[in-house]
Amino acid sequence: MSAIDLSDTTSPIVPAPPRRRRWLTVLLMLVIFLSGGVVGVGGTLIAVRKLVLYAVHHPEQMASRVSARLARRLHLDDRQQSRVDALLRARQTRIQAIRAEVQPRIMGELSELEKEIAAVLNEQQKAQWHAACEEQRRLWVPALPRLAPDESQ
Repeated sequence: MSAIDLSDTTSPIVPAPPRRRRWLTVLLMLVIFLSGGVVGVGGTLIAVRKLVLYAVHHPEQMASRVSARLARRLHLDDRQQSRVDALLRARQTRIQAIRAEVQPRIMGELSELEKEIAAVLNEQQKAQWHAACEEQRRLWVPALPRLAPDESQ
């Protein structure tokens, strides 16, 4: 074996540069970017669904929420905000009265549709269908508002 002469500076030993895999780096960056997009979109959809469900089940709070949002966006003074809030609450009451009149008819139509589709299904499918319908009603159809006698006009 020959010993390496470290005093010889004429031929330095340089390791070969590592082979770069740029395509792998680009691919990993793309995967990470797309994963972030998927997580972001999924999170947004979950948040929006939650907000919509809350609004559906708590319509009595919408007037104050809209009023506050308008006050911020339009820079309303206290008098304007008070008036806008009163207008929104009055209109919300009327909308609830209309809903109380119409919702039973809509629910009747949906119940008939549920029965008609169930007639086409086998027993296992019927059970699944009725469970799915019940779940959708629970999620998306809030209880009818309780109106004072003078609010229904």
